[in-house]
Amino acid sequence: MLEKETRANTEKYQQLRKKANKICKKKKKKKENMKERLEEIEQLSKQNHRRKFSKAVDKAKREFQPLIIHYKTKTGKGIC
Repeated sequence: MLEKETRANTEKYQQLRKKANKICKKKKKKKENMKERLEEIEQLSKQNHRRKFSKAVDKAKREFQPLIIHYKTKTGKGIC
């Protein structure tokens, strides 16, 4: 939301909005790719392709990185 609708504020808002949409699209695409990989892993498991199955699982594990969030107070102290 804009406080004052000036050209500069509107332009800045549109740029930020564009960045946010790009991030959302990337996350959605990544999520869809993960679903496809999981389906592939299930198929490999059902077909008893043990070597391909274990490689696919290892690859999925390596790509996953948990999100670590650090917050700071106004004074600069870190809060986890």
